[in-house]
Amino acid sequence: MVVANKEDKPLFGLPWIQVFKMQLPKGMCTVVQGNLLQRHSKYTLRPVMEVKDKVPADVRKLLNEYRKLFEDQLGKIKGHKAVLHLISDAKPRAVAARRVSFALKKPVEVELRRLEAAGVIERVDPATTAIEWATMTVNVDKGNGMVWICGDFRVTLNPNLIPNQHPMPTFEKLTAKMARGQEFPVIDLKDAYLQMEVTEQCRRYLIIATHVGHFQFKSLPFVVSASPLIFQQYMDELLQGIDNTGTLLDDIIITGLK
Repeated sequence: MVVANKEDKPLFGLPWIQVFKMQLPKGMCTVVQGNLLQRHSKYTLRPVMEVKDKVPADVRKLLNEYRKLFEDQLGKIKGHKAVLHLISDAKPRAVAARRVSFALKKPVEVELRRLEAAGVIERVDPATTAIEWATMTVNVDKGNGMVWICGDFRVTLNPNLIPNQHPMPTFEKLTAKMARGQEFPVIDLKDAYLQMEVTEQCRRYLIIATHVGHFQFKSLPFVVSASPLIFQQYMDELLQGIDNTGTLLDDIIITGLK
């Protein structure tokens, strides 16, 4: 059994092990268990306090060969950047930063540094760059000492965007494509929109005002109204011609024939 101390969903976890009626492998790791019991289906699990890996050589070889698939860093789509199209009479609007409570100031600053280090945002200096577009942020307390930050583009950019005309797949279209399938695993792309960079010209529309200065998104924020269909169009083109697959925004559905 492989135990991962992460919040990500496994591609092939315990539910699929049960579907395929596989025996749980032995000797892959030593687990030092906690006291609180949790029940998952017919297996009894305990919270993991410590894991000492004993990974077989063949598994280690695969992990090394495909190590990029298991990296914690945010992935980047290559060869494609998002473009935002504005209406002809678009009116730039720059909004001042929203006040942040004292309790959230440090978590917000930590998250901004994390996003900057990940290449999602970059600092903008008003002394050297004219800021015509800027919006306030919405800071949501996750309850674990961290915050989730997004720009409130509803009040600035969204009313001035030309909607993307790519069609969103319907439930009927997806089910028809998967009609002969038996099992339907779903690959959920983590931080999917943020994996798509935005052209440098469009980044100036994606500036957020914070209590520690201005930043602009280098990647596509999901709160921009055009983002869902921009990403859907890319995924449809990427997976076009591949049988037994369907995509809905950041979810890839895969099936096999009966």
